[in-house]
Amino acid sequence: MEGSSNIPSDLSWVALTSTQMPVWLDLQSGANPSSYIIGGYIRIPSRIDPVRFERAVGIVIERNDSLRLRFHDRGPKQRIEFATGSSVEFIDLSEDGAPDAAFRNYLRYEFPKPFNLATRVPLFRITLARLEQELWYCVLKFHHLIADGFSISLVFKQICEVYNGVAEAMPARFSHSSYMEFVRDDDAYVKSPRYRRDIEYWSERFSTIPQPLFPARADYPRSPHPEFHPAIKWELPWSMYQELVEVTKARGTTPFAAMLGLLGTTLMRMRGTADLVIGVPVFNRGSAAARRSIGMFAGAMPVRLRIKRTTTLHAVIAGAASQLRRDFRHQRAPINEVIRRLDLPRQGRWRLFDVMLSFEPNDYDVRVGDATVEAFGHVAGYEINPLAVYVREYNKGRPVAVDFAFNPAHLEHHTVTDLQRRFVALLQHYVADPDSWLSTVSILSTEERVLLLAASRQTEPIIRSEFPSVVSLIRRQVMARPGA
Repeated sequence: MEGSSNIPSDLSWVALTSTQMPVWLDLQSGANPSSYIIGGYIRIPSRIDPVRFERAVGIVIERNDSLRLRFHDRGPKQRIEFATGSSVEFIDLSEDGAPDAAFRNYLRYEFPKPFNLATRVPLFRITLARLEQELWYCVLKFHHLIADGFSISLVFKQICEVYNGVAEAMPARFSHSSYMEFVRDDDAYVKSPRYRRDIEYWSERFSTIPQPLFPARADYPRSPHPEFHPAIKWELPWSMYQELVEVTKARGTTPFAAMLGLLGTTLMRMRGTADLVIGVPVFNRGSAAARRSIGMFAGAMPVRLRIKRTTTLHAVIAGAASQLRRDFRHQRAPINEVIRRLDLPRQGRWRLFDVMLSFEPNDYDVRVGDATVEAFGHVAGYEINPLAVYVREYNKGRPVAVDFAFNPAHLEHHTVTDLQRRFVALLQHYVADPDSWLSTVSILSTEERVLLLAASRQTEPIIRSEFPSVVSLIRRQVMARPGA
């Protein structure tokens, strides 16, 4: 294997970073290991030389120490070791009668398989699948302890540049990208006055805490891990996304703030609460070196929204943007320490939020040989949060993928489907008329409006027993206030 490492194999064990610790603690408390598998796949419409590709992967492994992390089996510690292999698997599906279906089946069953932290096996896997002579898929699968979403895009870019021969002339660009530099920086941060100020900010911000949006379902059978559940997918057309970009730019906000405000409004309308918390991943790469490095840098930040019912869509989004600006000044505070400081476990709560919004504008506009690739994020199907919405802008000009992943112990499929449909309706309203008043914006589907209209025309008695059902009570309210 080409290249060499200047990191000794007997490097001392070091503590996990504050961004790694929440993942490690979740795993120690019994979280499903498949919940922390992240990655996706790349469509490559070109011939691939597998030997050359494997060689490129090997070089990238040696140049990035986070890809060689090993974790202690008796505590939250880690160290770098020499590379033990290229971690590339090749599968040939070209002889299968339905190669695309075979590839989907591979993703369904192989992608969620967890890594074993107690062994020296690499904590990532790259699979190169051939469907046709000039159509390949590259699957990128990582344990979240060693990489975040941005890192995965960096891994693929580096592989492509080595494969294409570009990196050979620029060795300094990739040489020895060290996650250990972030480990040292993070240790300094945790011991600094800034850390204490950040924790104090969140303690004051959550002196009172909203109730969970999606508590555990009483009717769901108890089991150590949630069952497999694929995400509900939607594609935001590129043209509409560009309209969203233009509207937010003209009004001094961002697409991310718009997504956050619209998701919050959807939850407010569905759950009947105007005070809610949504978790958002944070970049945590303050230096140019960190922005080039592969590793687990990302943390999670709780954003509290208070949404007035008597306001406009733009006002909600402007409020979300303003709140984000204030919160981002304290984004490095590790979420597990915030939870501990708020003493949530004593109250029987282990999370500050049960909805995540992950906005991922990662650049996958790269080439393999002469071909331009197309990237797709993939959800393993074992979401740890009650609800997580992944918005992935990976390739310019292509639809933005929006996945609604959920935990069936908290949410049913039809509820998430309704939520997704209403979120889309609000997004369409906002792009068409940002100044729409919430009170005038309908997020009901055509079918739901027909049902409500039929109920409002109901003439026979609604209450038929001494103990009316919840459905009949709702129907009575619809009849009394059909315009509500």
